[in-house]
Amino acid sequence: MKALVVNRTLKKSPETSNTEAPANVVVEQLRKDGVDVDVLRAVDLDIAPGSDQRTGGRR
Repeated sequence: MKALVVNRTLKKSPETSNTEAPANVVVEQLRKDGVDVDVLRAVDLDIAPGSDQRTGGRR
């Protein structure tokens, strides 16, 4: 099984994030249960705001 934990902090890596501590609790438990876990900070990615009706072929 795999899991992706998305940290939605406003602080970019490697700055300390308050949301990191509770996320790490979840990550540790999942790993103890044998889950392959990846963690990312959304703020470190280039995610455009908003949406576009044409995305995905929908109209």
